[in-house]
Amino acid sequence: MHEVAQVVATAGAVGSAALATAVVVKLTRVILLAPLIAGVSLWRRRTAETSGTRRPPVVPLFVAGFLAMMVLRSVGTVPDALLAPLKTIQAVLFTAALFGMGSAVRLRALLRTGWPGVALGAVSSVLIALVALGGVALVR
Repeated sequence: MHEVAQVVATAGAVGSAALATAVVVKLTRVILLAPLIAGVSLWRRRTAETSGTRRPPVVPLFVAGFLAMMVLRSVGTVPDALLAPLKTIQAVLFTAALFGMGSAVRLRALLRTGWPGVALGAVSSVLIALVALGGVALVR
């Protein structure tokens, strides 16, 4: 699930133990994205030095912005009255971003990839399902 709110809603329907575990897992994943992106950026910077291409930033601007907003919200500087409009703006911008990504997909190019692409998608989906099932089995 993409959003923390979706995880909370789904796990909350199962019970408080599932909710606590799901929130910890989801927030751990979210918090680890920043160091992961920084690590990939550092690796790409090193490979850019050897190839002579432009070096990417260590931390992309959107990640720095996300971290800054997280801190502002956590310390209570964002008034509660702004939260509802900000959530609406977030939903609109996220929808626009997904639309933009989707509009760049060319069906003919996808079809030209053939069975290897379909097989990779299927294997990935099965792997994700098995990992999720294993996690559920461990929690139960």
